[in-house]
Amino acid sequence: MRVHYLLDDDIWAGMCDTNLPLAYRKRLFSLARSIRPVLKRAEHIYVTSEALQARFGQRGRIVSPCLVQPVKHLEHHASGRLRIVFPGTRARLQDLASIAAPLARFLREHPDCELHTFLGDYAPGELRLANIVHHKPQSWSAYTNTLQREQFHIGIVPALPTRFNAARSHNKILELASYGAAPVYGSGLPFRHMAAEAGAAILCNNSVGWYDLLSSLNQDRHLVQRVAANNSRLALRLGLPEALRRFWQNEFGILPATEKVAA
Repeated sequence: MRVHYLLDDDIWAGMCDTNLPLAYRKRLFSLARSIRPVLKRAEHIYVTSEALQARFGQRGRIVSPCLVQPVKHLEHHASGRLRIVFPGTRARLQDLASIAAPLARFLREHPDCELHTFLGDYAPGELRLANIVHHKPQSWSAYTNTLQREQFHIGIVPALPTRFNAARSHNKILELASYGAAPVYGSGLPFRHMAAEAGAAILCNNSVGWYDLLSSLNQDRHLVQRVAANNSRLALRLGLPEALRRFWQNEFGILPATEKVAA
């Protein structure tokens, strides 16, 4: 029997990352222990970043994530209050906490702007303001419906420079394209420079700079829309479901349905 394994997080780095919630680190430890015999047997280990590929050497193969919802049209950028989203789970709580003070200051001084998270009661205390909505944490299936339904102008992805963050895939590019949002990335993301070179992201290298950057973007909505449009194009280049389908077909020698019929 041939064994293959798909892995999208550096669970070993996460086990040692004190920025992560203790309960989450314990789950990673349990997972690492349970998959050890599977990884030993695996012919190939499919991963979503170069950092993870390096961990597994020749057995590691990179597979890119794909869009789970279509890229949004950007008509919502023409008007309306500035809507910001933090598309992270509780595992990214410390990333958000690292910019909570400048983010709260911006939102207090701009009550016409709003922030949405999916952290529920886990959200930082500084971010308990009238113009911040903390949705309850969602299952993946529920979150894909949110991606389809909601529209935002800016998506913030602060990321501390940790080994766990260094192994992240470019999935946030795809998520924010489904929201129709312009990405703002922190310093710990491995794909940040690639996105910025495509004009598909704005970078913020330190926590205190977020207040000034968001204030500037609130005054330049044309720039926000332009970056969102570039991110949409980048997401279509990186994340077409058909490309992922062809990847798996090639990996396992599966004929496309049309070829099976022709044969």
